[in-house]
Amino acid sequence: MQQAAHKTVQDEDGRRAQTAFAKFLRSYEDSDGYKLYMEQIDELKNPGRNTLYVKFSHICAYSAVLSSTIELQFHRLYPFLCNAIRDLVIERCDNDEIIKHGRLQRTEFYLGILDVKTKHSIRHLTGDKVGKLIRISGQIVRTHQVHPELCLGTFVCDDCGVTIRNVPQQFQYTQPIKCENQQCQNRSRFMLNVYDSLFVDFQRFKNSRESRRIASWICA
Repeated sequence: MQQAAHKTVQDEDGRRAQTAFAKFLRSYEDSDGYKLYMEQIDELKNPGRNTLYVKFSHICAYSAVLSSTIELQFHRLYPFLCNAIRDLVIERCDNDEIIKHGRLQRTEFYLGILDVKTKHSIRHLTGDKVGKLIRISGQIVRTHQVHPELCLGTFVCDDCGVTIRNVPQQFQYTQPIKCENQQCQNRSRFMLNVYDSLFVDFQRFKNSRESRRIASWICA
């Protein structure tokens, strides 16, 4: 099957945030001089572990610039922060862990943020908070079953057969804007390759104000 040849535009701000976050994970020490996150990084080499939990207060204490950048551009920078975790996990592999190293290259790692101090009620979730790191308060009144949700799609062009990988899903089923083959003009006819796409666990729950007068749907 033909593969697309195309030029990728790099997000320089994202790359800088990735580098700064990796430096934080390597160097942050608690009051006893213990490198808090590197042991957790080592644990992520084990099968079944893929999420690193970080206290936001630690990032704030380490760098006001980094914490502010993450807080204001969390949605945009999240993939880069996850890439920093993956690169550190692979970096910590020994030379005799070649097989494990290959598995880790194909593993998706995730970041969980804890201890965000500023808390918002559902009523105050306005448009200016879209894409930012926030903490909300409320009462979960209903949950739905966990199901697989497409995260990064791999598509095949129906016209020329080019494979287009890692198409982000924008909160709905999202196909490529156009075929990446410069000789192909296809903009709408693509087939999803489910075996080469990335799916994540997805759950919908209903969260209401504590007064129970207004309800709102929140996805997690």
